[in-house]
Amino acid sequence: MDESITFSAVEEEISTMDRFNEQCKEIMRVMLPRHVVELAEQMYQIDYPMGAACFVMGMVMLTYEQANFAMANAMIQPEWESGEIDADTKFRCGKCGMEAPKKRPGQMFCSNECGASLPANRKRKKR
Repeated sequence: MDESITFSAVEEEISTMDRFNEQCKEIMRVMLPRHVVELAEQMYQIDYPMGAACFVMGMVMLTYEQANFAMANAMIQPEWESGEIDADTKFRCGKCGMEAPKKRPGQMFCSNECGASLPANRKRKKR
């Protein structure tokens, strides 16, 4: 065992993380609508057990990655920038497998019914 790591150093690190979690919770309560805060609390307490700080940092990183992905797609596929798709562009629905005309960039489902049914079929991870 490394002699430089002491019990008090570990306690201090835990205390720092606890304070950071509380600060993140307070920021969410002040900055976000109540229903969003309730959803976030459910997600970081029940669905993906972690502290509020880890959840917030994860969301920041995800947003950063998605923004980079969206910018890359705009450069590779011009329709991402304009939102316009050729009328004859088709795709296969991610739920039912039916081939359908594509109406917007990134479309994965042929209808609202197929899109809405996906989360109901997804099983939550148990920890």
